[in-house]
This record gives sequence, C-alpha cells and structure tokens, in this order.
Amino acid sequence: IGMAVDANVLINERIREETAKGTALRMAIKLGYERAFRAILDSNITTILTCVILYMVGSEQVKGFGLTLGVGVFINIFTAYFVTRLFFEFMSMISIPREVIRFPFYAAATIAGVGVAFIGLSYLMNKPEDLHESVARGFGFALLIDVAPAIVVAMGLMYLFRTMHHGKKELPMMKFIGVPKIDWVSKRRVFYAISGAMILCGAAAGFSLKADQIMDIEFLGGTSAQLELVENNTFDKGDKAEDIPTQITQRLDAAAENLKTFADQVKNAQVTDADGVVKLTSGVPAIRLEPVILDELGDQLSTAEPFRYDDAGSGEVTLFLRDPKTPTADEIKKRLSDRLTRAALAITGAQVQTNSAFEDAGEAGKSYTVVTRETSKEIVVSAILDKMEDDLRIKPALAFTMVHDPDTNDPYFPITQTDPRALGLTLSDEAAAAIDLTNWQGGVAIALDHLTPPQPLSTLRDRLKAMRLQPGFEEFGWRESDVFGLERPSGAAAGDEELYSKVLIVVADENVSLLASDQGDNMSVWQASLAEPEVKLIQAALQRQQSLEQVTQFDTQVSGESQIQAGLALALSWLLIIGYVWIRFGNVRWGLAAVSALIHDVLIALSAVAFTYYIAQKMPALGSLLMIDKVFRIDLPMVAALLTVVGYSVNDTIIVFDRIRENRGRQSEVTVDMVNDSINQTLSRTVLTLLTSIITVFVMYVFGGEGIHSFNYVLLVGLLIGTYSSVGIASQFLLRRAQLSKA
Repeated sequence: IGMAVDANVLINERIREETAKGTALRMAIKLGYERAFRAILDSNITTILTCVILYMVGSEQVKGFGLTLGVGVFINIFTAYFVTRLFFEFMSMISIPREVIRFPFYAAATIAGVGVAFIGLSYLMNKPEDLHESVARGFGFALLIDVAPAIVVAMGLMYLFRTMHHGKKELPMMKFIGVPKIDWVSKRRVFYAISGAMILCGAAAGFSLKADQIMDIEFLGGTSAQLELVENNTFDKGDKAEDIPTQITQRLDAAAENLKTFADQVKNAQVTDADGVVKLTSGVPAIRLEPVILDELGDQLSTAEPFRYDDAGSGEVTLFLRDPKTPTADEIKKRLSDRLTRAALAITGAQVQTNSAFEDAGEAGKSYTVVTRETSKEIVVSAILDKMEDDLRIKPALAFTMVHDPDTNDPYFPITQTDPRALGLTLSDEAAAAIDLTNWQGGVAIALDHLTPPQPLSTLRDRLKAMRLQPGFEEFGWRESDVFGLERPSGAAAGDEELYSKVLIVVADENVSLLASDQGDNMSVWQASLAEPEVKLIQAALQRQQSLEQVTQFDTQVSGESQIQAGLALALSWLLIIGYVWIRFGNVRWGLAAVSALIHDVLIALSAVAFTYYIAQKMPALGSLLMIDKVFRIDLPMVAALLTVVGYSVNDTIIVFDRIRENRGRQSEVTVDMVNDSINQTLSRTVLTLLTSIITVFVMYVFGGEGIHSFNYVLLVGLLIGTYSSVGIASQFLLRRAQLSKA
C-alpha cells in the first residue's frame, strides 16, 4: 500500500514537468508516461529481485510476505502504467466518442445481469434454510450491489470532473516542494560524518551486547512452549495487576532463580562413586534434576537404567554410568551445576504472547506461548511446571488396551472393505451403522478398549492432531485420521456428555495404501510406514500426561543454519542488484554505488535494533514514548524487514540514478552539476513517496500489534535512512575523486 503510489507519483511528476514547459496537456500526459516508464521498470524490478530472495530463503511467514510484495509490485506496474493512463486519456479528450460513453454502462448492466443470474441459480440449487451459505448467492449480490454500481459511480465522478475542468487546456497541480537549488555534493562530508557516527555508535552498542541479548531463538536456538490456563487460575486479575503474560514471565524468572539455587546445591552436594554407580545427594527434588541429568549426561548413562530415585521429591539420585571410570564424581557435580546455571540464564526474561486474538466476555485469553533461549524442551517444561503446575490445563495420561487382530496378533487392522464388520471387531449394530470406511480403505484401524477415564471423541481427535506436530511425528502431520465411538461406559446417562470407553481410530495415507497393489511386499511397507508409526503416535498422545499444548525446539544446528541463511539472503540480494544495475546503466560503478548505500542502510537499521536494548532496559520513560517497551530481537521477520528496506532504498536510489543518466545524455562522465540537478529534480517525488510509505508503516507500528511491532520498527527506521542515503550517500559515489575535489 505504501509503495503502490510511487509509480503514480513518478508519472505525475513527469507530467508536471512537461506542463511547466508549456507542453499541451495530451502531449504532456504522453511524454510523462513514456519518460517515467524506464524509472518505474528499473526501480520495481530491483524490488522484485528482493522478493525472489525472500521467497527462496525465508520462513513460511517471510515467504508469504515476499510473495505478496512481489505480486503487488507486478499489479502496481500494470495499474500505474496502463489503467491510470486510460483514465487520463478519457479525462483529457476534447470530445468523447459515443462508444466510449456507452461501453462502461453496457458493462455495468451486463455485470448486474450476471449477478441476478447467480442469485437465481442459488435459489434453484439450495434449500431456503441453506441460502445464507450459498457462494453463488453471495457472489451474485456482490456483482449486483457492489461492482455494477461502482462502475456507474466512477463514470459519474469522471463526467463531473470533466465538466468542472471543461475548456481548460492545463492540468492544475499543486507544488509540494518544487525544484530547489541545493548543492548536495558540497555537503558530502557532513553526510559522511553523520553516517559514520551512526554506524560507529551502533557498532559500539551492538558489540557491547551478548548474542542472547539481541538475537532471538531462530538464531540462537531455544524452545517455544504453548500452555493453556485453567479458568480458576491463581494469576492476579485485579485492576492494578500486571497483565497475564508479564506475570508468566515473572514466574519463569522465579523458576530460573530456583535453578540458580539448585546449581549451588549440586555444586556442594555429597557424592559417592562405587564402580560406576554414583549417588548424588544434593537436596534438589529429583523430578527437577531429572531433565538436567538427561540433557547433560544422557549419552554417558546406562541404557538399561540411567538413574533411579525413590520419589519425585527425593533429594538423592543414583546414576548408573556406562563407563565406570568416566565421568568422575567431581566432573558430574561441575557439569550439572554449570548446566543448571546456563539454564537459569536462558529462561530468565522469557517472551510470552497471548495466542487468542479475541477474548471471551469477562475472561482473558487462556492460551499463551512462552519462548525461551533454553534449547532443552524438557528443562523448559520442568521450569514451567515448577511455578505454574496448578494453573495449567493438564491432559491426564489415559489407560487402555489395544485390541489385537486375532489372525496376526498385531494391534491394528488393515482396512480393505467399507463394512466395519469386516475388520473382525465385535461391534453393535448401532456402532457399525455409525462407521463409514469409504474414504479409509487401504488405511489402518486401531481399536482401544477399556479407555480410562472415558473420553469425548473431540478430545481424542485434538490430542492425536496435536501429537502430529510434535518432534518425531512431524512427517505424519498431514495424514487424515478420525475417531469413532464403539462403546459408552456402563451407567452413562443419556443426557451426559458423550464419553466413550471403547473407540476406533482410523488413519489413511494415499502414499502408503494397501489398495495400491497386492498384499505382498506392500504389506510390509504398509506395516512399517503406516500401521506401526500410528500405534506409536497413539501411545505417545494418550499414555503421557500433557501439561503443555505444544513444545517446539530450535536446536543450535538449526539456529546456525538460520544465521547463514539470513546472511546469504542479504548478500545474494546485493549481488543481484549490482548485476542488474550494472547491466541497465552500463557500468559496475553504478551497481557498487547503489549497494554501498544499501550496506549503509542495513548497518544503521541494525544499529537502531541494538539501541532498543538500552532504551527498553535503561530508559523506560523514553521507551514508553517511542513504544519500545521491550528489546527488539533479530529474528527471521526482522531479516525480512531488512530485505524490504533494501528493496525500498534501491528503488529510491535508482530513481535518482535514472535522472542522472537522463541528464548525462551522451556525455561520458557524470558531473557534480548533474548529480545536484538530478537530486533536486527528483526531491519532490522522493519526499511524497516517503510520506505515503511512512504513513502506512507508522499506522502498522502503532496499531499492528505485538507480532509485527519489531518488523515495523525496522521498516520505519529503514525508510528514513533509505531516503537519506539515496539523496546524501549513493549518488556521491558516482563521481570520481578528481570531480569531488573541485566540489
């Protein structure tokens, strides 16, 4: 939205220049479009190159952003150069041909007629009670009520304005800035000093921070956990209380303090070592020490029985080592103590966001996402349970027995027919009638009996669906599945919630189907790829107590790849821009000048991100004024913002470069006067485009919500710096040293 007006501004500025020279209106419009086309094309293609990089290397959200921006740029070029030109041609005609008058009204009448046809069709094809859901009816009313009248209103407005300006042979255009006479080149030392100071201050701010103070989990590794609170939780909901996310952060900080205390206790613990059996007496509850032991020492413990303790609150844990000689008792104490300290630092200051965009009346949103820099999901879960266990909606572990196929003794049944009785299960007539296996042939059926406690089918579906998103089962996330009720618990009243003690779970995968070929080797593939993994998934989803909705881990290898990916995205975008500008302007100097300004813009934008740490932590009053209430961390959306800044800045720079090329004509060298004149001639367009973009980004920054707050912050800074560099930095690099020395 912010950039879409840029092409129109370029065209209008060119028309204004031509009319100022005394050119006739229709000729001014023709020349304005012709002379603006090259600048529009070059500037937008460089933006499209950035979009390609965003789509190639970005996350799913960033890919969507890049795709939307790229498609928008294509549509923008088309509408600016072709659609608006039709309007100009129509408005500037001395007399309008009759067919030009008739055609829009014929089109409006035709569209209205098509709308009526769709509405009539919807009445024929739908029952009266289903009409409100009819797509044909909605589409018909849209054509009849929205599109057709819009055409008539647009034509009416155009005739109105033609009448108002009838007889005028010029197009009145207000001058916002005009063409100033500023010697930009002579002020280059001031610009260099300002830019150098900003970059040096930003570098000092950035290098004074540790990586975990400025980077998010995509670049450091970490864990994201989704939790759901019970309605009667213990969080303070008073008028003067902090919001729930802040209170969750405070509780996690308290859990981190506990981890620091545990680290001291382990450091001073009593240890005995007898032939690979290490008894650690620290006073730390065993249930809290268990995830740390597994994370730090798991690969050095016995696979049969890694450790043992009497109960969850026991302060004594016995470890069984694979190698009796390593690690030593003192090494175990030190490693566990250091690991607890690192975990405490990583969990401190966790980010918490509300998942619900809307809140139920009288009740705050109950689902939240916690993001920490701790890479062990087990340690994160333990810390959350340490301070919030009683407030979480916990899904209990379920007990059940899997019904085995009497022919194969496997805990699953192949679905080869649509009749559920063909599975070999004992089914009541009511249960058999409720099961339709038409869409599940070739899949697997798994029956659970004696389900304790009995569960609603919706709960079982949700738990199975959530497990498909967990590590180890992500590759099965797209499989279709369903749950059918077979038996209700004895004594269940008709009005009770529909709980079931026996259910049938069906899963189908079109890539692993018994119907694909004969059951020979295909059966073994079906068992290994579909049936057995689904049994494991069901056991994991239902036999474990679940206190958190979803836990996602970003390990250090993935974060390292993300850093490389982000760096490659920036470098590749710069190389593509150098190549394109070199080809279009005939000299690599133009491409290097453009990219020098882009590097300048990215460095200052990153400096602005580093400053948010000091503003949020050290200057809360200023932070509140600037809406910087927390540190903006570098994440993948922020990389997308930097690439967007690159696209905007090079767009701005190429507009100036295009005017320099035009003013140079056939001369071999760019002169100081050419640079100054070109910047001054395009300054009005530069400021107008900046204002339209800034208005859009500012609205998003203020009202866009927390999810895109840091993204818009980088855009806001980047737009200002990109405009400044196009005027004060990039064009100066086109001049040779001998020319600069005379300026």
